[in-house]
Amino acid sequence: EEEEEEEEDLYTPKLGRPFPEELHHMLDRDINNIFRPEEWVVYETSEQFFVWAIILYPHTVEDSEVNGEEATSNSSEPTMTRYKILLNEQDTEGETVSALDLYKLITIVPEKEAEGQELVPVDESNSSTLVRQAADSERLRGLKQRICIELRLAWRLPEEEKKKAIRRMYIKYHPDKAEPTEMDLYEEAFKFMLRQIDRLESGLSLEDPDEETPDEEDTYQPSSWRRYYNQWNSYVPRYGSYGGSNRRSGGGGRGG
Repeated sequence: EEEEEEEEDLYTPKLGRPFPEELHHMLDRDINNIFRPEEWVVYETSEQFFVWAIILYPHTVEDSEVNGEEATSNSSEPTMTRYKILLNEQDTEGETVSALDLYKLITIVPEKEAEGQELVPVDESNSSTLVRQAADSERLRGLKQRICIELRLAWRLPEEEKKKAIRRMYIKYHPDKAEPTEMDLYEEAFKFMLRQIDRLESGLSLEDPDEETPDEEDTYQPSSWRRYYNQWNSYVPRYGSYGGSNRRSGGGGRGG
């Protein structure tokens, strides 16, 4: 019983307690998250090492204060907001950190088994296929639009913050993280994102996310960001390694 209690404690939020590696798939990688006072969050103290923390309050700073670098973004944007967080009960003043070092949690909703229900054959008619293809096309367009919005924000950040944002996006949109039925969708979105990173590094504008085929007339070089991709691949939680479930974004709770 004592061993079970100790194991449960590892998954219970406590200030400064390491966040278990087997729960990394629950980290919400959205770069536009807004955090509230008293909210439990996960803080990345160094690359891929996470601990529990509580938000005290937002601390919006001038662009020039961030990493001592000049930035062109508006300091009111979520990516530029800094927060006072509490890491241990003895430290009453807290620590000021970047929003890009903080994570909400994705709530895991277990998939229900269909008990006592008859299996209904999937309608593979031509009309059904066309409807599904149209829905997938619309979802892909939505993913591309979101990627463009996030990349525009990331490109206005100081270099170190930009790296954090792109790393989060790389993991967020990686197809290996997607459910099997959505893998093809995320494969296309992921390729689109990497292509846009190359374009931005080459000084080109982003492609139109509403266009189905890339602009073949533009020429650009592979970006310097590619040197990080192999390392970032090892950070991607593979679907199935954590008993894939339905997911929805949510806060980490409130302190008290």
